[in-house]
Amino acid sequence: MEMADPIHYCKGVGRLTTSVYTEGKGSYIATKEGKKFLDFTSGIGVTNLGHCHPKVTKAAQEQCAKIVHVTVSQKLMIQYKEAIKERDGI
Repeated sequence: MEMADPIHYCKGVGRLTTSVYTEGKGSYIATKEGKKFLDFTSGIGVTNLGHCHPKVTKAAQEQCAKIVHVTVSQKLMIQYKEAIKERDGI
């Protein structure tokens, strides 16, 4: 896959550095070279509890072992299913 010209990318933190961040713990992130930074760019999933909070990590691991994603709009799809069945004479 050919990448677009970087000048057209959004200028988020990932575009302002060539560093690759491989882990986070609490308020800190680290590069693949082991250089550690205070994460001033963390979003809503990190701000309150930090990266890899043990309770959140454990809960996520347990949930991922059960099911990761399911759509919650199944009831909305019934009308489409019925329309397709009618259209196709099923």
